Amino acid sequence: MKSTGIQKITYHVRPYSYQKKDKLAGLYLGVTIERKTSKIPLEIYFQENLFDAKAEQYRYNGVNDAEIRDLNLIINTEKGKANELLRQYRLSNQKVTHHQFKRDFLNYASRDCFIGWAKAYLEDLRISGVIKDQTYKNKKNRLSHFEAFVKTDVLFAELSPRLIDQFDLWLKKKSGLNKHNSIQSVHVGINTFLKAAQSEGLNFDNPYEKFKIKAYQPANRLSLEITELKELKKIYLAQNLGEMQQEVLRKFLFSCFTGLRISDNANLKYENISDGILTVETIKGKKFGKAVKIALPDFALELLGNESWGFVFKKISDQEVNRTLKEIAEIAGIKKNLTFHVSRDTFATLFIELGGDVASLKDLLAHTKLETTMIYVKMSEKRKEKLMQNFNSI
Repeated sequence: MKSTGIQKITYHVRPYSYQKKDKLAGLYLGVTIERKTSKIPLEIYFQENLFDAKAEQYRYNGVNDAEIRDLNLIINTEKGKANELLRQYRLSNQKVTHHQFKRDFLNYASRDCFIGWAKAYLEDLRISGVIKDQTYKNKKNRLSHFEAFVKTDVLFAELSPRLIDQFDLWLKKKSGLNKHNSIQSVHVGINTFLKAAQSEGLNFDNPYEKFKIKAYQPANRLSLEITELKELKKIYLAQNLGEMQQEVLRKFLFSCFTGLRISDNANLKYENISDGILTVETIKGKKFGKAVKIALPDFALELLGNESWGFVFKKISDQEVNRTLKEIAEIAGIKKNLTFHVSRDTFATLFIELGGDVASLKDLLAHTKLETTMIYVKMSEKRKEKLMQNFNSI
């Protein structure tokens, strides 16, 4: 039994109360954190009646002494792992959850290895519901690039600025990522893992402290003209599309009239709407406590249909949505590269062009920085400049 100084953590080794068919009972490590206990299987099986709970060892019986000696050594090794984890937690002044202790204990051998640790950490975030499926996939994808680069796991102690320089060159030449922002997002992802490891008490120098991650470059944003939006609305109301196309267009048009991101659109429920007002805590804005209230335009209300409970839109993968939008663009005669994010850019640009103010738009889009919202003001100005060129034909 051990306890840390920052919070009450104790553990004990006990046999499970049930036995396998061969009459052997397994052992578990019972971990108690702030009076709540969880069990971690130790994959050790032997006769329950020979286990001494006080000594947390098997008693010798003069028959299986060699096997008992080996089992007791394994028990001591497992307890040693638990002791070392508690020591590290104590030295880092870290609060520990059951999820984290179990993850660190079961992945003890790879705790000093970056990729092994990062995979276990990421899985824990997913299982505990801290991150959504799409965020999990994005983080896993960024980690996979580093794994492909090093080809095998690497110790935290082996991470160096020189290694990150080589990784950066590999990303540019061999990763298949040919866009500046994609490469920088991988660096940001790896750096995030390393910062999380340090926050959990792992002692190493973060090589990104000596590597400058470059700023994101503004992407070329697309928004629909009012005439194009009206054409899509006309196609939707005609109800001549296939079932998938019709549903994807409904989703897309709803965000053209509300500015919802694809993640918030997918998770939208009828319970979020009352008296024509949509109230939703955006997924990206959760950590900032950002919630938005939108007075829904008439057509947005029409898109909701007659249901009143559950999800507003059918579950369709982001990839399928964007693939179907290409089909819809062709039907509508729209030459632009139609993706779901165009709906959000369309809402924001038209909001400004129809007389909306930047401060209100910032709130509606759940932006944390005004500079982000100002992108749409610039987009609107460029469209006005382009329209003014029409006078040259007179």
